Amino acid sequence: MDKFSYPEYYDFPPFFTLQPVRATREKQLVLWQQLILEYHRAHDLPLFQPLASTLFENVKISRNMATDGRMAVVEHLIRCGHGRWEDDTRTRCRIMWKKPVEWAVEIYDFVGGIVCCVEISAENLTIGGVLWCDYLQAKEHGMLGNVFTVYELYAGEETLGTNIHGMEPWLLREALSVLEGEGKAAVIAGETCEEDGVKFLATE
Repeated sequence: MDKFSYPEYYDFPPFFTLQPVRATREKQLVLWQQLILEYHRAHDLPLFQPLASTLFENVKISRNMATDGRMAVVEHLIRCGHGRWEDDTRTRCRIMWKKPVEWAVEIYDFVGGIVCCVEISAENLTIGGVLWCDYLQAKEHGMLGNVFTVYELYAGEETLGTNIHGMEPWLLREALSVLEGEGKAAVIAGETCEEDGVKFLATE
């Protein structure tokens, strides 16, 4: 049984018809984006198939969103950086509940010593509104200036207890590309994709 809690507006019939007035349509698309991201995050679903998705079908109120509306929703997701097409036929969209640029900030905060922990222990301290984890401070681990493999970042001990651990490799690479473009990291090609390395650079 689906335990996902649908918002009240999901039972509002006009929600399933693409609104003609631009301002209203933009608000509608924002709500659809929010719903899709929350649904896919709750169910750990990386792909969205708009033409087959039951999200666009509300049996309770006998509403089924037309194809043009479904595609408008997906294009909005992509335009806002939360999705990308996986195929040329545009039937599968890769969902990113957090944008690569947002992941880049979190990763660099981690390597800089500021960590958002999944589990809070008695050793955690809040200083100036920022959560610091004694056992995960990246500066103490010497991450700035050193080289780590991509595999170590999403599956190694260094990131245990953080959102970075368990990231999909392709998304991690996109975040690292953002950091590289900002001069905060240098990606180094390895013999295999998992052996590709990254050197985090100090900005001060």
